[in-house]
Amino acid sequence: MKRLFVITGILLLTACGGGGGGGSAAPANLSSGNNNNGGNTGGNNGGNNGGNTGELKTGIFSDAPVAGLGFAQGSHQGVTDANGTFTYYSGSSQPVLFRIGAVELGSAMGADVVTPVDLSIEGKPVGRDGAVNMARVLITLDTDQNPDNGIALPDSVLAAGGNLPFTLNTQAFTEEGAVDRFMQKYAEGRSLVSSAVARDHLRAHAQFHAAT
Repeated sequence: MKRLFVITGILLLTACGGGGGGGSAAPANLSSGNNNNGGNTGGNNGGNNGGNTGELKTGIFSDAPVAGLGFAQGSHQGVTDANGTFTYYSGSSQPVLFRIGAVELGSAMGADVVTPVDLSIEGKPVGRDGAVNMARVLITLDTDQNPDNGIALPDSVLAAGGNLPFTLNTQAFTEEGAVDRFMQKYAEGRSLVSSAVARDHLRAHAQFHAAT
């Protein structure tokens, strides 16, 4: 009888001991603190790394930091927070795609800081005009119209779809009907800021050096 009690106790201890490890916690969703993301933080930004490898790191998307910008690296995705923070897997061969709602800006490999100048579309760098046009759209969408304190995208852009031809020259981009319709719908009717304003803004934030 005593031997039976001892064996039973060992079995109970063995069963309890397996619960302590439980696996590591999923990475925190750094996008969830942004009140401009309409509650959408891309539910895969954590436990499912979509085949990505390496360490989960943070970077900042900056044309002044942009809040409310979607990002995705495979199925790992989310929305940038008030500091422009996104997350990415450093060991992944997949670039990080940035988008306004479903409107793609372009992609770049994950890094501490990513700017419009760093982006590529279909493997081709966006170039000078592309970076300026992206900055024009982001600045125009800024909710408080003061990009020097950061850019916050409105909640409404989460529903945006389609494509904008960012790599057109700046004059053609200004005259593009799709751009005008996008601004009318998501920028409260504000006109697209000029290329000169966007260029000065990029230079002021020291992010235009690679394109000039």
